[in-house]
Amino acid sequence: MKCLLIIFMFLPLSAQTIEFYASDLGYSMNDLEEEIFEHVVQLYNKRNTEKLYINTHKIPFIEVFKVFKSDTNNFICVAQALTITEERLKKYAFSVPYIPIEQMIFALKSSPENTWKSTRVGYVNSSLEEKVFNKIKKTHHLKGVGFNDFDSKLQALLDGTIDFMIADNVAIFSEKKRK
Repeated sequence: MKCLLIIFMFLPLSAQTIEFYASDLGYSMNDLEEEIFEHVVQLYNKRNTEKLYINTHKIPFIEVFKVFKSDTNNFICVAQALTITEERLKKYAFSVPYIPIEQMIFALKSSPENTWKSTRVGYVNSSLEEKVFNKIKKTHHLKGVGFNDFDSKLQALLDGTIDFMIADNVAIFSEKKRK
């Protein structure tokens, strides 16, 4: 089950700083997660004399699990869309999923009808999107175009450099952000 969620791993309870990690891929949902978390901390600080502080870090997605191995006396919070697996459930405390995430293929509404022949499909390198593309290309003649981040991929779709892009279903929020 893949869901948009927040993973919380709390270390010593006396800590006053929360190390907040989020992907640097440019997904608008990560920005929303960060904003929600900042508001939660602000509400906490209004009600309590002991204040919490947030150090925000933007990191590559593949670095997410390395964060938990860091030696710190602070709280650690990671906001990221992750697939909840049996193995991960044994190691990490997941929040309750609140937005189901599915991989989708997006095209511009103005795109001509395409028959999937020689189609350029964009995905983020070293991500689930790339795995989805590799599975699809086994049955369709597609040209993959890898990107280092979501914003570059979305811009390529808007510019017509690619015909389709693979992304999470919530990626549609990012397109509205650009208008």
